[in-house]
Amino acid sequence: MKKIGIILFTVIFCLIINPVWAAEEMPGRIVLTVGQTEVLLDETSVTIDTSPVIINGRTFVPLRFIGESFGSTVSWDGVKKEIQITGDNENITLWIGKSTSLVNGENRELDVAPQLAKGRTIVPLRFVAEVFGCVVNFESANKKITIVRPNSPPIAEFSLTKTIASVGEVISYQDLSSDPDGDMIVEREWSGYQEQFDAPGIYTISLRVKDSRGSWSDWFSQTIEIEEAAGPKPMAKFSLDKYQVIVGERVQYIDESYDPAGGVISDRVWENKHASFSQPGVYEIKLRVRTKGGAWSDWYSQKIEVTEKPNQPPVAKFSVNRTKVNQGETVVFTDKSFDPDGDEITEYRWTGKKRAYFSEGIVPVSLQVKDKRGAWSVPYTVNISVTDKVVMSEIEYNLRYPLAGEMVRLSEINPISFPKLEPVFQ
Repeated sequence: MKKIGIILFTVIFCLIINPVWAAEEMPGRIVLTVGQTEVLLDETSVTIDTSPVIINGRTFVPLRFIGESFGSTVSWDGVKKEIQITGDNENITLWIGKSTSLVNGENRELDVAPQLAKGRTIVPLRFVAEVFGCVVNFESANKKITIVRPNSPPIAEFSLTKTIASVGEVISYQDLSSDPDGDMIVEREWSGYQEQFDAPGIYTISLRVKDSRGSWSDWFSQTIEIEEAAGPKPMAKFSLDKYQVIVGERVQYIDESYDPAGGVISDRVWENKHASFSQPGVYEIKLRVRTKGGAWSDWYSQKIEVTEKPNQPPVAKFSVNRTKVNQGETVVFTDKSFDPDGDEITEYRWTGKKRAYFSEGIVPVSLQVKDKRGAWSVPYTVNISVTDKVVMSEIEYNLRYPLAGEMVRLSEINPISFPKLEPVFQ
């Protein structure tokens, strides 16, 4: 007989209460403290009716709580004073006052026989640890008991409605994955998963799963053979309302696809289909169709040539704050040129434009502009009428309103007639 060792874990079996752990998933870790009724199941705090105790140097905790937390069924026979623990991997029988137990049909000896304490049944710790395959740690300083259930990885598995199917036929999957420990499967990773296949061939579909404690299964794989759909293929076909367009011009598509077998076209896959094209070039437009029965057509294509828009020249235009001025008065020109195509205007060519005029007469001011594609506008002209009235001489104007970097030749001025300038305050 195998002796069950030094520190004993005794589980108190309550005949009346239901198990505390009512969730579907079994905990991976149980933490108890001697003298306290609060217990941690993983990160969940629960309360038990009887706290762990130490009797004659032995540590005891409730049996039903531990056993049923790990998915076992615990039953009590008061006549025989017998405790029965039944689980997926264990069938255990204990008796009050006997140090011999029956574990999966084999006799096993305990250091201390199960006892009754205040109507509860208690058994040794190491015994429970071994029969449930757990790792048990007792911290004597704080009298904390930690029981960790070993984690077996989950098992990935699935089935297919069929392993030989036709192109376009719908395939159904049934996930049969499981976890030996009863842990929840929280994540699935598929490779090659498709509900329909568009081309003949042999395809491999794989699955692996992860349990709630972070363990991944091995990959589980199945192959499926996809054959050409029986019967004639549908015919993809379309035409365009025009095969030469300019950039931005709208294109109309006329779908002429059909199924020789009289089936209904249910799906269409286009490539390069656009209501209009933003760049010049030759584009190949393709169409493929599928019937409700899952049969795909071959690709059908048409080409369309897209050319640049004819370049409309820009329009030169400007406004002027006055068209009749005295000599020395400032004239302000405001550019209002534009391009009908939206092209950028890259060059301006002015003639006759000045800030002020100092000779009587009619001065034509013209503007021409050029767009980024090199087209020049028609000149736009406005006549400026300059009167004989002198408001300011040219030299005085240049001194009063100098331009950055402008050079004024003072040597040309007679000092006797040099104009008296008053400061201008802005």
